[in-house]
Amino acid sequence: MRLCNTWGIPHSEFLLWDDEDRAKALAYERHRAQICEMCGTAPWEWDEKQGGSRFAYEPVEEICPGCERKDWLRKDSDRKDGGVITLQKRSLE
Repeated sequence: MRLCNTWGIPHSEFLLWDDEDRAKALAYERHRAQICEMCGTAPWEWDEKQGGSRFAYEPVEEICPGCERKDWLRKDSDRKDGGVITLQKRSLE
């Protein structure tokens, strides 16, 4: 049912799929359920017993220039609580 909800299809439609397609969809859903929402990795990628490595990934800091500018404004202003900082495209004129 979660798969049907996620994909926005009725369960009755899912049941009309052939066995192989349903099996693939369910396997993909099980795989996606293992992925950490915070870092995007799966436990097996780190587990040497499952063919992974405890050194599978290296953390790398990436700076988004837009987010950086928003943080500067947030730190340098007397903003009111609840305010939202957005980025607006500058006119090239």
